[in-house]
Amino acid sequence: MKCAKGFVRLLAFTLVVGAFLAAGCARKTPTTYKIGAVLPLTGPAAAMGEAARNGIELAVEDINARPGPRRMQIDLRVQDGKNDPTSSVSAFMKLHSEGARFCVTFGSGVALALLPVAERNQVLLLADAAHPDITGKSVYVLRHSNTASQEARLLARFSVDRLKASRLAVLWVNDEFGHAFDRQLNAQLKSAGGQVEVVGNISFEKTEADFRTHAQKAIASRPDAIIVVGYGKALGIAVKRLREYRFAGPILANLGFVLTPDTIPAAGVAAKGVYHVAFHFDEKSSEYSALVQRYASRFSGRMPAWAIIEYNTMRLLAEGLERGEGSVQGVRKAILDLGAFRGVGERMSIQPTGDILPSLSIQRYNG
Repeated sequence: MKCAKGFVRLLAFTLVVGAFLAAGCARKTPTTYKIGAVLPLTGPAAAMGEAARNGIELAVEDINARPGPRRMQIDLRVQDGKNDPTSSVSAFMKLHSEGARFCVTFGSGVALALLPVAERNQVLLLADAAHPDITGKSVYVLRHSNTASQEARLLARFSVDRLKASRLAVLWVNDEFGHAFDRQLNAQLKSAGGQVEVVGNISFEKTEADFRTHAQKAIASRPDAIIVVGYGKALGIAVKRLREYRFAGPILANLGFVLTPDTIPAAGVAAKGVYHVAFHFDEKSSEYSALVQRYASRFSGRMPAWAIIEYNTMRLLAEGLERGEGSVQGVRKAILDLGAFRGVGERMSIQPTGDILPSLSIQRYNG
């Protein structure tokens, strides 16, 4: 009888220990989250899309390698949206069918097209897009990006306060961002008391590759300075043509001037002296320096600013996934509740609207 009681006690102890160990193992098993990314990997914005993907992939590597209780695994799924709204919606739906409940995307036109689709399918969209209408209308979107109004305000104030310009010509890309920038710039100039007149307002298609006519029209309006708004080779060629047609005044450009790797090579020597909007990163940070060096080693090139933004977007999302325990609205609330978040070289200010705005400045490109 004593032997039987001893066996029962031993069996109970074994079951308790087994349950404790099983619970411990369960806690150590990281949760896997499927994260989608719809990026422009082909077409005019492909260079930006590739840089964005590179930044995301580096962040996923770091997140997946974290030890201890903060362990999680990101299952990254990337689709080419071609910077085209229709193609991007198809890419988004493919990712959703594969189980992605969170999706990173890039570009104003694409983000605006994906917004209603994300809301209908209850997917949290993290949009890196500058159009002012991205946020404020849906609880299924967050935006970590500059905005058209931010850039327009900076360039308007710089034109008035620094350049003392009274006549401006504006060349802008005919897409959602370009239209938003044009509206915001005019509003900003009006608020400056009408000190600056827009004497030339010229749009161009994002596939434009010549720009001779555009440059001649802009110069013919006799501006004190010219603002060029776009991205990729088109932006670079526009700057090049303005100098080829002997415009000697200041040329200003939006963030696309330094964000897209193919802009400055397309501009050539004409890039020197261009005033442009730029992200303001803490380049003295050791973590920032290490990431830049790692990017250069992996991808054989300088890390574009947009890759850093995307890297930090993924770091912020990981924080939200941990705090919000993986639910879509829980993650969104967790991110908004942070109020601020320190990424690599960037301190993010998180607004109740869902805007996570970076710090911007005007710089002069000196080659």
